[in-house]
Amino acid sequence: MEFTILYGILGLLVGSFSNLLADLLPQHRYRLEPPRCPVCQNPYPKADWVTSISFLLGRGHCPNCGTGIPFRRPLLEISTGLGFALLWANYSNLEQRLILSVYLALLLLFLVIDLERWMVPNMLVLPAMVFAATASLFYPGMGLGRSLLGGIIGFGFFYLAAVIGRGGMGAGDVKLAGFIGLATGFPEVIVALLFSTLLGGLTALALLVTKKKGLESQFPYAPFLVLGGLTALFYGSQVVEWYLGRYT
Repeated sequence: MEFTILYGILGLLVGSFSNLLADLLPQHRYRLEPPRCPVCQNPYPKADWVTSISFLLGRGHCPNCGTGIPFRRPLLEISTGLGFALLWANYSNLEQRLILSVYLALLLLFLVIDLERWMVPNMLVLPAMVFAATASLFYPGMGLGRSLLGGIIGFGFFYLAAVIGRGGMGAGDVKLAGFIGLATGFPEVIVALLFSTLLGGLTALALLVTKKKGLESQFPYAPFLVLGGLTALFYGSQVVEWYLGRYT
């Protein structure tokens, strides 16, 4: 139990670092610097860098201008911390724990950046793809072959969707799909693609019916890819076994 708590605290710190990357990478700023207030641009005090703790202590605002700290910051920290704790509690293999932790942190970061900026930074997704291919050599039951096949399928499927959609899907989404394919491998990548496509399609239909979006409207697609990827990472093998079991 104590290790689960400690790993959750580590996830909280990773979430704090993810917040910093979510601020810097979309602006093409690659030099690490203290987190800043989005209004007055003054750095937050070191005691407020882990903003979820700041909120608990009643310091959920900038001490310089009084602007509230964006709610995204504690939400991302807490989500990452809880995710790390659950990973430690539910997986016993150390390599599996560490690799899944990296995937979880990356996918949550992609989710935040795309929701806020409608972009998937190359500075993040390309190293993530290299990491996923390399990690497949150490992930139990994966292997480089399954990983590369998953990456090809994920990248190829959304590349075709981008070509057919004529700009409806960005190049960043295509590369993110490739990363998710490399991380989940084949055949679990099929679960990720089906789930993200279904969820994205239902959301688009709901927006059309409620007239909040038109046929030519665009919306960030990375969140659906992230949800599909997380589903495949943690439940993909069970879904595949259930499906194949229906025909045996």
